Order: sequence, then C-alpha cells, then structure tokens
Amino acid sequence: KNQINCHNLIMTEDNVIAAPKESSFDGRFGCVCGNICVNVMQPKSSSLVTPTAALCQCTDCYQFALAVSKFRKEFCPESSEEADALTASNATNMRQIYKSDAVKLSGEDYLQGVKLKQDSPCIRYYSKCCGTPILIDYTMSPFFLVFQHTMNATKKDGRFQRMKPTVVLNHNSAPPKSPSTPDDIPVQDGVSIGFMFHIIARVLWGILSGKKSSPITTKLETVPTHIGINSLGKKEETEK
Repeated sequence: KNQINCHNLIMTEDNVIAAPKESSFDGRFGCVCGNICVNVMQPKSSSLVTPTAALCQCTDCYQFALAVSKFRKEFCPESSEEADALTASNATNMRQIYKSDAVKLSGEDYLQGVKLKQDSPCIRYYSKCCGTPILIDYTMSPFFLVFQHTMNATKKDGRFQRMKPTVVLNHNSAPPKSPSTPDDIPVQDGVSIGFMFHIIARVLWGILSGKKSSPITTKLETVPTHIGINSLGKKEETEK
C-alpha cells in the first residue's frame, strides 16, 4: 500500500521513493518527521476576514511549548530541534486558519491532546512521534491556531504561506527573563478595541458562513486528551 507523508514523498511497495505529483491542496502542516499531516484548502477571502498571525507570550502557550520540548528531548531523542515552537523571544508563532479549510488529516494515531485545566475549552495538540506542537483548538471557535513552523505551502501562489506576525500578544505575562521582542512588530500588553473588532468579525463571519465545521474534526475527537501540563509523556487515564 502506498503511503504519503507531510513532506509529500511517496513510498512504493518496493520501498522506492517516487516523485510526487503536484498537490491539489493549497498547503499542509504537520510534525517534523512527517507522520502527521493536515492538508489545507484555503479559498481567497475579503480583507475583513483575512488570516492573522501573532507572536504569543502568554504563560499557557509558553508552558505548553516548553513542556513539549522537554517531552521531545526525553522520549524522542533522535527528533530534530526544528520541532520546538518557542522563538528567540520565548513566544509561540501562530496563525489562524478556518476549521473548514483543514480538509484532510493523516497520522492521527501519532497525535496527543492536552488541556491545561479540566474545564478548559482549549485543546493543544502535539505529536508523540517527534514532539512537535501542531495546533490549538478552541472548541467553540471557527478557526484553529496553527504553529507556523509546521507549515509548508504546496501551490505556486503560496496561499498558505507562513505569515509575518502583526502583533506580540500578552507581553505583560511574558516568561521571566524573556528576551526582548522584535523591534518591527507592535507589542500589545492589553487588548485593543481594533484587535478585538478584527477577532470578533472573523469569529462571527466564520460561524455564520459554516467555517466552524471541519472535515478533520471527527478524527480529532478520537485523539486521547490528557489533563494538565505535567501529563506529557505519562500513561494515566485520558479523557476522550
């Protein structure tokens, strides 16, 4: 049986790597070793609902990225450091995609979910095979937050390319001794009216347009979810 991984390499039955045909998807993201792959079809949209990207320095994102990095070093020692999500400023670099744009998920058996608290509406996913943070799912939201270091555009127009972050969020809660943020990206310690308007507009437009429903949701719902940041790598009972 032929298999295709996130690096778009095809392995034939004779264990020969064949050149892939041009992808029909706009892009993909997944873990660095290629076991997990999410294919994306991203239609062009109006300026009101264009994707946004940001550097987040909140404590939760920092702790998650740090914990996954420690998991990688302990349980996946042969994995590349390219799996780590923290930037030089101890931030996570993420962009939004509408859930309906994520059209295909392969390798879900390698995924692990984690909630920082039992009642959290947010599930963070990482790969058990190589310790790569993959995406964040706010279950009531119409979009996923994708860690940009996992992305790869496939079409020539590059519609699903990595985006330059437009803002640094939650700088007030940045980790102790966090390096300074990039000089060319505005820092937002609170939540501005303009930023909130943009987020609310995207959320409302996404819900009204049916963007909250994703073809990969059914598979994500089968991924085990641990509770607590200290659960990474442990084999306690998980929440389905």
